[in-house]
Amino acid sequence: MDTNAINRRADLIASRQHSAEQAAADRAFQANADAAFATLGLGEAPRRGHSEPVHAHRARVADAALGAVAGLDHASRKWQGFDPRGVRDDGAATQIAQTVLDEAVQTWTAPVGELRESVTRDPSGREVHKFYGDPEDCWGRFKRAPSLVTKWTTPRGAEAAGATPGYMLPDGRFVRR
Repeated sequence: MDTNAINRRADLIASRQHSAEQAAADRAFQANADAAFATLGLGEAPRRGHSEPVHAHRARVADAALGAVAGLDHASRKWQGFDPRGVRDDGAATQIAQTVLDEAVQTWTAPVGELRESVTRDPSGREVHKFYGDPEDCWGRFKRAPSLVTKWTTPRGAEAAGATPGYMLPDGRFVRR
């Protein structure tokens, strides 16, 4: 065997090893992105296309995650105006996308603002609905305002005589005890 054939064989083995490492990194990123997208209520993360560069895929994922939390009042403004498609380095794009996903999940699950729903699946395939946000923001408007007792409408001992005990609210309504 000549030196050129040995070098070609070594390059082929090295490229296969690199491809296997890249495939493992892609699977790990995709699993993490799928979990983040499920928490954000977006279903599954977009898959990498057959000949799509790594940085372009990571940019699509980051852009979708940023779009999911952009309307929240408490969302971080540091990513506002950032275009992930401008990053051309695969390693940097992966790190940026992972940071964006982590911050989007943290923003989505924060206990502030309106209630937000996330639908995920448990290991047996059942849908699990989780709600994030401030329950007081949603349900507080249905609570009755606290009221003060201004006067008792029955004299002492009237309860023993069979009178209905209660109190008068400031707006004039009578409430039984």
